[in-house]
Formats: sequence, C-alpha cells, structure tokens
Amino acid sequence: MRLNGKTALVTGGASGFGRGIAERFAAEGARVAVLDLNGEGAREVANAVGGVAITADVSEGDQVARAFGEAVEALGRVDILVNNAGWSHRNQPMCDVDFATYRKVFAINVDSIFHFTQAAVPHWREAGTGTMVNIGSTAGISPRAGLT
Repeated sequence: MRLNGKTALVTGGASGFGRGIAERFAAEGARVAVLDLNGEGAREVANAVGGVAITADVSEGDQVARAFGEAVEALGRVDILVNNAGWSHRNQPMCDVDFATYRKVFAINVDSIFHFTQAAVPHWREAGTGTMVNIGSTAGISPRAGLT
C-alpha cells in the first residue's frame, strides 16, 4: 500500500480517469476526497472508495478555495492534489468555436490549476510537504483535427 497514511484530492473524480485515479489511490491506502461538478457522481465514487465527496466548479476560484478547505477539514490535510478535471468543445473547425466556449476550455483545463495552486501552496508550506499532479490530454502531444 504505497499511499498508506496519505490523503488525496482528485478533481474530475466522478467518472473516467478521475474515478480510476480515486479508486487506485484508495486501493493503495490513501484517504480520498472526490471533487466534481457532478455532486451525485462524486458521492457515488466517494462511497465506493470510502472517501468524501465535494461538489465544486474548478473554473471558479472561490469554489476551489472552499472545496480545498472542505477537503482539509474532512481529511485533516491534503498531501496529494490531482488536477484531473478537464473539458473540451465538440469536434469542429476552430472558426466555428465561439469565444465563450474557448474560454470555458481554458477556465476548466488551465485556470483551475492556478486556482488550486493558490489554495494548496499555503497549506503545503505550513505542512512542509505536498504534491500536485496535473493531468493533460494526449491532444497536447498529438493534436486531432477539429480540436484546436
């Protein structure tokens, strides 16, 4: 149990890779906070792994600060933060993507990391330790047509 005694906060944890990460971390001994915009899905995964569920929109700094605080309160501390939440527009030519959609992609995929850094680093400075894992898409290495 490589993560025995550790605590982790996994964003986008209600499904997909996030769910898998939460399940693996719990299997490795970590206590896990499952964060997702989908509160019901977060509760389902948290219940399955013996963790806690947190509902928040990672693109909103105030919600991120609140959510990180909830995780610290529930777990006692957060040793590991996994920024896994992500979103993309439907496959289409870039000229058909409106600016609001473009901004939403960045708000969820990039701005959220800024917000979580602001929330986590003071906690980790006080604790003297902490690890952030940022999950990215393979599209950053191998782009696909229609997902500019």
